[in-house]
Amino acid sequence: DQVTIHGLQYLPVSEVQAFVASELSRRRWIVFKNNNYFLLAERKLIDRLQERYFLEVTKFDKQFPHAISIEVRERIAGFVIQTAQGYYTIDTMGNKIADVASPQVSQGIIADERADSSQQLSLEYLEKATYIKEHWEQSVPKEVGMVKFHLNDDPTIIIVSTTKSFRVYFDPRGDLTKQLERLS
Repeated sequence: DQVTIHGLQYLPVSEVQAFVASELSRRRWIVFKNNNYFLLAERKLIDRLQERYFLEVTKFDKQFPHAISIEVRERIAGFVIQTAQGYYTIDTMGNKIADVASPQVSQGIIADERADSSQQLSLEYLEKATYIKEHWEQSVPKEVGMVKFHLNDDPTIIIVSTTKSFRVYFDPRGDLTKQLERLS
């Protein structure tokens, strides 16, 4: 039996594969072999997968006799928000999804240090933080790792703490590419 999943960036592939396998095994007929995936209720499996993991199934392909290929697009952002109460995940629009114990390995952290943290994270801040995170991982030497973003009340600055005990300050109104080039 083979279940392949493409398109995951933040969720562990093994966790989603295990969920799909458990769904497949609980919906089998006793008369048939347990790996005949042409008999499964495809729509129900897709709905449960999308509901459980907050993703969108873009392609579901049953391959004879016992393989399934699933392409997905995550609706979860590359960050978790850290507050005094703990962590929570957000979607790509900055809306809260759910509380979590800690971030996944590939997720960054945005520490919400605003005076009024009840306001939603702005989409513009999230887009700029995503841009900085992606380009940091590509261009800044590995010795200087990114620890977290520090979200504050000043919209003219983006603060990033590093593994070298210093902080980097970005001006979101300026050219972020040039600022990252100077940093690297």
